[in-house]
Amino acid sequence: GKPVVGDIAYFMIRDLFAKAHPESEIIDVTGWAAPTLLIINAKSDSEPKMSFWFDVQTQKFIRLSNYFY
Repeated sequence: GKPVVGDIAYFMIRDLFAKAHPESEIIDVTGWAAPTLLIINAKSDSEPKMSFWFDVQTQKFIRLSNYFY
């Protein structure tokens, strides 16, 4: 029931990701890595498995070196 950040109640993760990484698409959002970090799994034509953190405070995607299963 509380806003995620400031007065924002939710994020349209797929839309934000499409703007930041238009060559890739989200496969799934696996859960929280920390109170402000969501784990995002994605794929592209050149890379079938990649993971990102989505920092809800900055609304930025951080590419990870390992894929989260």
